[in-house]
Amino acid sequence: MKEASYAANGVIQGTIPHRRPRGSCLVRCTGPSLWPFAARALGFTVMAVDTDETDYLRHLRRFFLSFQRWPDSVDRSSIRVVFCDSAEAAMASAGELEVPHVFETDTDVDVVAPVGWITVERSFSHAQLGGATAGCFNLGVLLPSFLAVDVGAAGPEVPVLSATPVVNMLESTVSAATCTDAADLAAVQRVTAPSGVLVLSSGCLNPLGLLPVRNPHRLKVVVPCVFSRTNWGVRSLEEFEIGGAYDIPILLSDGLRDDVNGGKPIFAALRSHHPGKVLHLGSDFLLSHYCRGGWFGDDSGVMDDHEEEGQGASDTQIARILASARISGGQKVGDGYSWVKVEGQKEDDAAVPTRNWDEMWMDGREDAGVGPVEPWWAGRPLETEPTTGMERWRWALEKIRSHDDWLIRRWRRNATREVGRYVARHRGVKKLGVHWVKSRQRYEWTGGWNDGGRGRWRAEHSSRSRKKVRAITESAREALSRILGASWWDWDAGSSLFFWAWPESHAVWAREGQPHFIIGDLPRFKEPQKHASTEENQLKVNKKVNKVRYRLYIAAGMVYSLTHMFDVPKGLEDIRMVYDGTKSGLNDVIFAPHFSLPILYNCLRSLLPMYHAADLDVGEMFLNWWLHEELRGYAGVDVSHVQNRDPSTQPDWERGRNKRWERWVRNFMGLKDSPYRSLQMMIKAKFIAYGDRKDRRNPFHWEWVVLNLPGSKNYHPALPWVMKVRWDYHLASEVYIYVDDCKFTGWSKVECWKAAQRFSRVLTSLGIQDAYRKRTVPSPAPGPWAGGVLHTTDGVVATVTRQKWEKTQGIVRDIARMMEEDCQAMSRKELEKDRGFLIYVGRTYRWINPYLKGLHNTIDGFRWDRDEEGYRLGDKQRRILAQEMAMKKAEEAFNKGEELDLDGFAVGGVEEDIPDTVAAVPRLRDDIDALLKLTAGEEPAVQTCRAVGALTAVYLVGDASGRGFGSALWDEEVVVYNAGNWRTDLSEESSNWREANNLTTRIEELADEGRLDGQELFVFTDNGVFEGTFFKGYSSSKKLTEIILRLRVVERRTGCILHVIHIAGTRMKKIGADQLSRSDLMEGLMAGENPWSFIPLNEDADSRTGGRVSQWMRMCWEDSDGRPLFHASQLQGGDEIWESSQLIKLEPTDWFRLHEIPGHRLWIPPPAAMETVMELFADDHLVNPHLAHVFIVPRLMTHLWRKHLFKDSDLSFYVHRGAPFWPLNMHEPLTVVIILPLEARGPSGDGPIREHLLDDWKPSSSDLEKMDEENFLTWRRPCLVCKTNLINGRGLFCANFCTNKGTFRQCRVGYCGECYRAYGEYPFPVQMTLDDEEEGEEKGFEVDDERKERFMLARAGDHLMGACFECDVCTFRNLNKRDPVWNSEKDRRTLAYIRRASLDMFWSTETSTVLSNFNRLSRDWREASAKLSLGNPLPRLGNPYLEDRSGVGVALVMLEASLRKGRHADYVQFDTTRKTRTCFTHAGHSALPEDEGALYVSDGRTLRVSTVLTRSRWFEKSVLGQRKRVGVIRKQDEALSSAQVLAILKVAESKWQAETTTSGRKELATVVGFVVIGFGASLRGEEIPLVSIKGMAWSWKETLTSGYVMVALRGKFKTEDNERWHMVPIADKTKSGIDVRKWITRLMRVRRDLDGAKEGPLFVNKRGERVRLFEVNGHFQELVEEAREACPGVFPEKANLEDYNLRRSLRRGSTTQATNNKVPQATIDLVNRWRRKERAKGAEPGLSMQQVYTQVRSAVEATLEYSRNL
Repeated sequence: MKEASYAANGVIQGTIPHRRPRGSCLVRCTGPSLWPFAARALGFTVMAVDTDETDYLRHLRRFFLSFQRWPDSVDRSSIRVVFCDSAEAAMASAGELEVPHVFETDTDVDVVAPVGWITVERSFSHAQLGGATAGCFNLGVLLPSFLAVDVGAAGPEVPVLSATPVVNMLESTVSAATCTDAADLAAVQRVTAPSGVLVLSSGCLNPLGLLPVRNPHRLKVVVPCVFSRTNWGVRSLEEFEIGGAYDIPILLSDGLRDDVNGGKPIFAALRSHHPGKVLHLGSDFLLSHYCRGGWFGDDSGVMDDHEEEGQGASDTQIARILASARISGGQKVGDGYSWVKVEGQKEDDAAVPTRNWDEMWMDGREDAGVGPVEPWWAGRPLETEPTTGMERWRWALEKIRSHDDWLIRRWRRNATREVGRYVARHRGVKKLGVHWVKSRQRYEWTGGWNDGGRGRWRAEHSSRSRKKVRAITESAREALSRILGASWWDWDAGSSLFFWAWPESHAVWAREGQPHFIIGDLPRFKEPQKHASTEENQLKVNKKVNKVRYRLYIAAGMVYSLTHMFDVPKGLEDIRMVYDGTKSGLNDVIFAPHFSLPILYNCLRSLLPMYHAADLDVGEMFLNWWLHEELRGYAGVDVSHVQNRDPSTQPDWERGRNKRWERWVRNFMGLKDSPYRSLQMMIKAKFIAYGDRKDRRNPFHWEWVVLNLPGSKNYHPALPWVMKVRWDYHLASEVYIYVDDCKFTGWSKVECWKAAQRFSRVLTSLGIQDAYRKRTVPSPAPGPWAGGVLHTTDGVVATVTRQKWEKTQGIVRDIARMMEEDCQAMSRKELEKDRGFLIYVGRTYRWINPYLKGLHNTIDGFRWDRDEEGYRLGDKQRRILAQEMAMKKAEEAFNKGEELDLDGFAVGGVEEDIPDTVAAVPRLRDDIDALLKLTAGEEPAVQTCRAVGALTAVYLVGDASGRGFGSALWDEEVVVYNAGNWRTDLSEESSNWREANNLTTRIEELADEGRLDGQELFVFTDNGVFEGTFFKGYSSSKKLTEIILRLRVVERRTGCILHVIHIAGTRMKKIGADQLSRSDLMEGLMAGENPWSFIPLNEDADSRTGGRVSQWMRMCWEDSDGRPLFHASQLQGGDEIWESSQLIKLEPTDWFRLHEIPGHRLWIPPPAAMETVMELFADDHLVNPHLAHVFIVPRLMTHLWRKHLFKDSDLSFYVHRGAPFWPLNMHEPLTVVIILPLEARGPSGDGPIREHLLDDWKPSSSDLEKMDEENFLTWRRPCLVCKTNLINGRGLFCANFCTNKGTFRQCRVGYCGECYRAYGEYPFPVQMTLDDEEEGEEKGFEVDDERKERFMLARAGDHLMGACFECDVCTFRNLNKRDPVWNSEKDRRTLAYIRRASLDMFWSTETSTVLSNFNRLSRDWREASAKLSLGNPLPRLGNPYLEDRSGVGVALVMLEASLRKGRHADYVQFDTTRKTRTCFTHAGHSALPEDEGALYVSDGRTLRVSTVLTRSRWFEKSVLGQRKRVGVIRKQDEALSSAQVLAILKVAESKWQAETTTSGRKELATVVGFVVIGFGASLRGEEIPLVSIKGMAWSWKETLTSGYVMVALRGKFKTEDNERWHMVPIADKTKSGIDVRKWITRLMRVRRDLDGAKEGPLFVNKRGERVRLFEVNGHFQELVEEAREACPGVFPEKANLEDYNLRRSLRRGSTTQATNNKVPQATIDLVNRWRRKERAKGAEPGLSMQQVYTQVRSAVEATLEYSRNL
């Protein structure tokens, strides 16, 4: 026990050795028991469990995969111990196995041993063994007498451990009643050691004490509760909490909690036995003290080597590499005069340090074994040559180089011959020439035909071939001219790629340049070039630019658009030219793929102590590579400002080049894709330089790839994690390329130089410049590269030069000073400069980058979308702020009198004024304080890269669950653990802080003990926030940020290498660290298990699953036709196919020979190797953009690779544990990342194959979890949109989720309901309310759903509401028998319409019904299946047929028709749209050949067969949903009142009197007759023309004296064949004074006297035909207008005349007036009900007029009451 300020009762410390397996054991128990776990903790292998409890065994198999049921196939002779849950079982077993038997017993039971056996019993206090209960339990051991040890009557004392309080077992996220008792709250927060059962004043159990063993589930306990305002609550204990007090292993407890049906009984059974600590520590005590031999095995050593798991190097390999490292480490450091570049060495006119070559030539001779120079050099080589003062051997070498005629000539001759052979090979002839053959009277090739020559010759006559040959010869001539102008040390005339020396795959690129990715219209920019700022600078510009022109990198040619250039200072006297492709707009239309550059730390894999490194710079890096012809005309240069137009001084090369515009023909710095294209070819050159790796004369030779990964038993921290090893076990030489700066490494000075020389020779052979003036001699302390320096003189360390270190310190102090002076006005430009330099230094010191966040936020904190801390606002906040700013700007513009245009003020991209000064954000001060501490010291900080002095790494794992904490540290010998409880005040801190502080405190303690000096420490945590904060360096929590600073300080102080690695919580439980915080020592490494088996950093996913992962990916890789997704025919044109289409799994050896492997890449590396893998992937992806890459990596050590990998990712997802190929014991999910070929991806990232992959092939974590494909209530997968996990069928699933459709695979598409939304770019009308009326009554209330959401999204469970739902892509396939083309606007619109039709189908049912349907279905099935053996009563969803069986196509036609312009609205009404359905229905019935005989006849209705798609359930629901969405929206006619009718009649009367013509009076009587009959009889406008003159005349005389007019209508009702009569009486004159008879009489007289009509319609037009409504409606509206002018008080002022129509105004007005005049509703119904009667199917057809009149006359008095009261 150790005291600690942060622990409540001290910290328990202990040591556990790595044990050998102790042999096998047998567990015998009548029910569930913890004996298997206790036995494993003791070091035994559980061979068998003898019990009949099947549920218990099922859970047990998750932890003991190899155990069997007793006695099946168990070797009894291997059993060393038997553990029993009762004395009876032990006695019974003793007769069968003569081995020790440990058993549980009660205190009141006497156990009598059989003859020849001895029994020992001891009582153990659970609390004294570290437990949480107050119980005492008896254990006994039954020993054969020959194994028993006599220890005396009293026996040894049991060691006492600190008890664990109940509070450590409690879960604070379980709801509880709030505890408000002040005394109780004070007691539970008092720090005290658990001394027994503590009861509070309220009668509740105090959690700081122990748990009573009797009825613990009935107790009320004060518990921590996050939902309580006091943070404490009162409740009963949960089963798993009681289980924790009884030491039930946490993983078993989790499994039992998930087992809803069988978990509780097992919990109860386990509680009825002894707690786990009693079984574990008690049996350990009994076996150790009472059994002869104690542990029955030698535990002095650790595990054997053969027990090691995972991938990695063998011990022999590691030993030999270390032996070779000792040889290299014994090298002496030379004088080092040229180790680093000296001042001015990089200048263009700097001299070549030839002395380096001389020294290395001599060293190479000695290394080759030639010996000293004197024996083999004639003369006196070491004497000084008098004319030059050089040694004679050095002078001789210089003479050879200076008299270069014969060497240069030989090079030129060889190059010319190679060109000739290349051209001949491509022309198909041996020699370039023809001769006349007289005998044949024709020309023939000199040298005759070679193989295939005839065909090639014929092909050359095509224009394409002639162009190709012309390009070859012109490029060859250009390249040879460069050779003619070259000297020994320099390419004086510039260089050009020797395309004939490049592989065929890259020869065209080397000859003509790589094609560019043009994504827009090329610019036409013609702004002239400006001169330099000063005349002196202009002279420098002339020199720089004319050198490029002289070398023809800028040459004459057609120019369409210009680019600009400008100069910037370089040092004190020089300038640097910057060529600008942005201002002209050229860069805007060029796509440059992403690529990665190596970092300083990538070099570590080829370095050991005293290894050497050297630098080689590529000359004119970008200018080595051709600009493609398609872009040259748009990369023009205005050279007028640098031209020399004076003929007397004009140089020869410039004569004839008088045009003002020339153009770039090479890549230039400033063109967007120049770095990508240049590096692409440069890396290819590196691959060529690698040569034959098996050739031991090759400086880049290597034999093996050795993985020395953390997590393996023989991991050695002094060696790289991934190594290329030579035949002599030295690490192979390597080259790293950072743009134009190449870094070479080698185990010795000579080997490093050989590698640089070979690379230089390859560059020269390919036509790439080597800037010899910048070459350095190999050294263990080389100069800077990629922002830092790596030294190997004293271990392997990273640092910076003293100059950079002092500058870094000065910058940090300057920023601190600026804050002190005025933190609200800091110079932004100065801060930007400082930031750039600190980022550069941060490449070496990784601990700097996290503390630059405050600087970033300060520099950009002025922007509109930042909060007060400088952080970018979330999307929602940005939108709100953008709207506010837009409104504010609009208001300001309005106040200024400007035109108000809100669209013009939308904040898409805000034009912000860049301020000169900025205010420091709050966290900047903390960051600068941290940097001041971290950069303290005069000497540059040294970042240890390799733990050279350590023989093994140290591993630390820790957890802080609830109120406790624990950690375990292990190396190759022992496990050292700490465990304790937090102080009360600290226990209230956040879990993130507790997790981080627990580990950090332990690390600081180890540092104080000296355990971390020069060590490598791996820290494991299940808290992702801690890992993220460690690498970011900051958190929103200040306390958490301070913890990370403490870690960085420890790292600096001890020189240790610190890795923080996040692991899954289940793995933490498996390791046993999670239990440590609960003082549980029964699980994982705390039980003595092999610690390296818990951290598979060294194992790849395939090896962990026996190859199942790669097998799964290969199954996914093929398309529906069985071909690879990316086969050669898809990605490459022409006849040449460079690569295989197969997916090649890469083994570690393949990683370094990717240039030799054809095919797409399947990477399944161990997580610890991912840093190297990402470096190698970057090179391969750059050189071979036509290849796909698939990465499958467990989510471990993600800080090494995830950010880099996801940048290039086209598709990424996680496969969670539980998939068939990735079981639960894998713990962390698999990360799957797919990088598509560039051809498939497209420059903008939306290529067709990429879309196919994203929308068709969607493997995901939840798809792969165990589920029953036949049972849709078990379906699961992440939502396609938001990635939320959908489980147990809850969501929206395509019916084809588990069904193949034709040749297409299972769909596997699921959505959250709210994620399945209508597409906004294709809007459809949506009504505001649910109007379901037919006659235009008042609109209804809005439904409960929010207005913006209704009809716009789906609901979970919509797919189970009576119609087959297929996702958009599946439906598209049904319609078109193919996948959609994603760049087709037509296909995209079709998908949007499909989405709209599906949503309409869903919304035919209201939300409450949908939700209740799914919930009830799910609940009923779940409860019934838990109790009954049902099989699967649920139907199988899915449509395997590739055809439209639901009428979706017709629904899409209806949707398109619904968007037409309406007469009175933006869109046509639904009643108009549904006519489309009718048309298709008729057409469908017309085409059906099937029998249309009657199926059923009932009540006169005939039901017939119909397979027309518009009769499908899906279609009917979709149309109903569309109707609800659009609504029955009719234009409402204004109702006419009696007063208004009188006003109209008044106007009509005056017009009648004034009218003298018969036709005029007829027209007026027709209109007024319409009004009085329609108003008096409450008729619709369409019904009035049915009035028959014959019917009117028949009853006219009889009704003259009756006071009413009998209006007779005759017509045919819809759906019937015969015409009918209908008669309705109207009072001659109404109550308000409307004279009906007068106007009907006038009309009758006109029709009979003028027209002579005796039958037919009463209302006719000028042609004598029945009048149509629209023919009289206009005249009616004219009367209304005149009536409003004559009687303005009768009509509303705001009434619209167009709203008065004969169609509905008369009937609506009549009904309203009758109601207002107190006409009984029964009378109103009597007048209006005739339609229902007449239209009823059972009405009597064909009654005569006499019969109808007789029926109506019987009720005439009741009917007249209606019209009389109008």
